[in-house]
Amino acid sequence: MKNVVHVGIILNGELIPCWIYQVVAKIAGSNYADLKLIVLNESARLEDNDPKASFFFKLHRKLDRQVFGKRYNFNQLVDATALFQGIARCSLSPKNENAWSEIASYKLDVLLNLSAVDFSTCQFPLARFGVWQYVIGERNCNSLAYIYGQMINEGPVMEISVRATNGEFEREAVIHRSWVPVNYHSIQINQYHLYSFCSLILPRLLAGIYKFGTAYFGGQTLHFRMTLSEQTSAIFFSPSNYQAVVNVFKMLSRYLSCLIAHQTSGIWFLMLKVDSEIFPILPNDYKALIPPKDRAWADPFVLSRDGNIFIFVEEFLYRDGKGYISLLEIGKEGDLFSFEKILERPFHISYPFIFELNAKWYMIPETSANKTIELYECVEFPRKWSFVMNLKEDINAVDSTIFFNNNRWWLFTAVSELSTWSDYKELHLFSSDTLFTDKWEPHPLNPIVTDVRTARPAGRIFMKHGQIYRPSQDCSFRYGRAFNLNQITTLSENAYAETMLSKIEAGWDADVKGTHTFNCDKKIAVIDAYRYRKRFANRLF
Repeated sequence: MKNVVHVGIILNGELIPCWIYQVVAKIAGSNYADLKLIVLNESARLEDNDPKASFFFKLHRKLDRQVFGKRYNFNQLVDATALFQGIARCSLSPKNENAWSEIASYKLDVLLNLSAVDFSTCQFPLARFGVWQYVIGERNCNSLAYIYGQMINEGPVMEISVRATNGEFEREAVIHRSWVPVNYHSIQINQYHLYSFCSLILPRLLAGIYKFGTAYFGGQTLHFRMTLSEQTSAIFFSPSNYQAVVNVFKMLSRYLSCLIAHQTSGIWFLMLKVDSEIFPILPNDYKALIPPKDRAWADPFVLSRDGNIFIFVEEFLYRDGKGYISLLEIGKEGDLFSFEKILERPFHISYPFIFELNAKWYMIPETSANKTIELYECVEFPRKWSFVMNLKEDINAVDSTIFFNNNRWWLFTAVSELSTWSDYKELHLFSSDTLFTDKWEPHPLNPIVTDVRTARPAGRIFMKHGQIYRPSQDCSFRYGRAFNLNQITTLSENAYAETMLSKIEAGWDADVKGTHTFNCDKKIAVIDAYRYRKRFANRLF
């Protein structure tokens, strides 16, 4: 498009929550948007203040804010009068037909509705790309009720979307949809995370229209048309006094269980399957490889060459609190022969993604602690590695995975763009016609996967029977819970789509609590797994 996006914003008033202030300030100070109009809808009632809420639910909310509100403050009111100087304003009443005409006269590209009133049923065309409104949960659901229901009922994720209405299209369009983790201990923390995420999504969408124009908007609607809204947990609002008290005790019991679990010593280890069909993935058929008690092994990448089996892993020494890359040599029957450190940096590294190009071996370990994506070359296989270059810099990216297809290099990586919520990561895709460059082209649909259950890479992308498969992590409930096998159905410079085929959870052993990496080479497969140590057991298994 390369013409700035003309934006109007509907607000409840000039005194606005700090997260909304951040959105407005980002847009007003950007080079991709021109903030032309502020629409004040001062009659709106904030949905967080429900007069019908029971006494004990209100007390729960008050205590929750007192405990977590200072650190996770999203709704502190800020006077935005100075920020609005020089920007046209108008007052809005849903019954005032002149207000609609006045808004339309500004010929806006986008009208952001950040007020507490839903204007999705308004039939008056107000902006070229419509009125945009974020929706937490379902369209007709109170967002606080949805958050509370997902938290109490241990829903796996919370859904947030951006919907566009009243534009130059016939029906409501979903232009963004994300599924984010649930914090099971605090309403305040969940709200803080969700509204912080809103302050990221809305400016990012406007920047996309500025860079790619109408094609970007159409691509977003098509991309998210293929994703379905979640069936949510039972939502109850407002809970009765009795139910509110029961829920508080349920949360306290859950919190104490988590504390006990965190105090229990645990271990990441490997599981290997040799000389067999890779599919189906049945971990109970795998053989365990147990590290010494002072360390953990995770993120395994297996390589079978000339009768030798090598596994490249993150080795984490508990004493040092930092990971490095080690090499495990495995016998033909799956027995461990030896292991040794082969690559270490001053900072934590992991996920040793290895691949071959022109009879040379390369590695892209995770170096997010250095805010880089680094490329290494093997100068003496398989033990000596030398730094080649930074593929990307100043990026908070983990588990970077390269795939070559249709004469193009594709770089998949999980990126965190929120400094306030670094645990939440989305899948970004970059491409280039050469590997050895730091000028990787971002995909126009970035982030291409916005679901915490499928976004983060979990191993090498591979082809089987002409189909492309991408392992991914399921980070809902907790990190390292499970991994998925996804089939990539569309991969081009303008489009991306994948379908989840199966989920592998840690259910083959009652003591195993997680698994998050899958890799294979020829007829050898390897995964990692996490389990608690048994304090009084003579052996681990």
